[in-house]
Amino acid sequence: MPALTSQYKPIIRHRRILFWLCVLALAILNPWLIHADPTDVRIISLILALYFANISKISHWFIVIILYLMSAYAIVGMTHGTLNVSFIASVMDTNTTETLSFLPTIPLQNWFVALLGIALTYAYHKLSQPLAISNQKIAHWLQHKRKVTISVCVFLCILGIFTAYTQRFIKSITNIPYHYYEYNQALKLASTQPDHWQIKATLPNYQAYDNYVVVVGESVRQDYLSVYGYPHQTTPFLNHHTGQFFSNMYSMGGNTVTSLERTLALTKDAGNTPLPTENVMTLANKADYQTYWISNQGKLSKFDASTSAVALRADTPLFLKKGKYDDVNYDDEMMLDILQQQLDTESSNNNKKSSRVFFLHMYGSHPDICERLHGFERHFSLNMGEQMDCYLASIEKTDQFIAHLLQILQQHGSYSMIYFSDHGLFIDKENIHHTSNIQNTYHVPFFKISSDDTKQQFIKQPISQRHFLDFFANWLGVVTDKTDRRYDFQNPQEIPADKDITVFNGEKMVPLSSLETQPILQ
Repeated sequence: MPALTSQYKPIIRHRRILFWLCVLALAILNPWLIHADPTDVRIISLILALYFANISKISHWFIVIILYLMSAYAIVGMTHGTLNVSFIASVMDTNTTETLSFLPTIPLQNWFVALLGIALTYAYHKLSQPLAISNQKIAHWLQHKRKVTISVCVFLCILGIFTAYTQRFIKSITNIPYHYYEYNQALKLASTQPDHWQIKATLPNYQAYDNYVVVVGESVRQDYLSVYGYPHQTTPFLNHHTGQFFSNMYSMGGNTVTSLERTLALTKDAGNTPLPTENVMTLANKADYQTYWISNQGKLSKFDASTSAVALRADTPLFLKKGKYDDVNYDDEMMLDILQQQLDTESSNNNKKSSRVFFLHMYGSHPDICERLHGFERHFSLNMGEQMDCYLASIEKTDQFIAHLLQILQQHGSYSMIYFSDHGLFIDKENIHHTSNIQNTYHVPFFKISSDDTKQQFIKQPISQRHFLDFFANWLGVVTDKTDRRYDFQNPQEIPADKDITVFNGEKMVPLSSLETQPILQ
């Protein structure tokens, strides 16, 4: 034993060196635990916070507990960022099968960093010693009030930086479970309120197809689709495909929320106020269709709630993302795998009670656009920046998505599909982003393709997507007390043109003609 003790004397003698090495390692590692940038200021503030935390047992245990929690959360935090409502939603809404399938997708480096963080935190705890400040030192410092004032201010600033860095994580631990409960209860309430649809009659085309599909696109501008005349071949599949293509369809808003809550549901006050219970899903249910919602957008956040309230009315709602729309970067093609499974299941059950209506909510061309490609080859190089090339490629990828979708539908009887985009984007050589201030943002693709189409047809009259429910009701073959019979795919030439289209700019409805137009990049 004496020999063993003497062997470790150098380690004991250098305890303080080990402590500072541990503090430095924790300060460098800690930002990575929750996917934050390891800036110099942040690292320095962490070093000082770890040192001064030993001024009392309370502050020491406070920082140790936070470090343990951050290290444990790093298993998913390194990929998905700071703890938020989306993570709670994923945990609460995920079953055992989904959990087991999720675990293998966690990178090994996440596990390593988490274990390293736990080990370093334990070492920091064991190596820490109380920060002793003698009365003599205090008396000496008090003689230099200016020095004391400056030192206190510097320390508070450093502590403030550390607090700002950790407050989101600490706050989320206490507040986010409540927010999850609040969001979830509000969503349940919105999705269970009674609707007021009245089916007055059915038309000859009622349940004429085995499968009806509505594809809700994301961030696609009509003027960049070659099927509508864009010179670069962004839609090689659609270019020559049969179907009805609307050349002048305009969305209701410049972002997903403002557009879809006015497209998928009826509105009042000239489009200002959506009526959430009178929506596409409640109408399809009332018309005795089997309904499905398959989404690559989010389920639970303030940006997803209005769409989720529609989705949860479906007989079978299926979300790739349990939390926010930008939680995980899933490929839209994954929705087609789910659709295939649902169709195969229905076919094996010989369920012919009624036709089916599927809604597929894409992530499409949402910024950051290059991340949406998932390895899809870029065929365009316009010398206008990577984002522009990626945007065109994302539209071609959507074209391929539709081709794959139709291949699946062809295996399961007759079908009819509607595609529309929720809104477009501001596009120039410098940047691509959301906006509500230009006309092109609202000019979106809208087309219908059915298994019995015989030609490609273009409908040129200007139409607002506030009539989508009119088209939808007539497409399903039902007459209601709230929809207009004139908006019918079967009589395209008789569809009335909208003379004064208005759009929601984020604050109010404004005339589309009052907005500026943007040149198309070629």
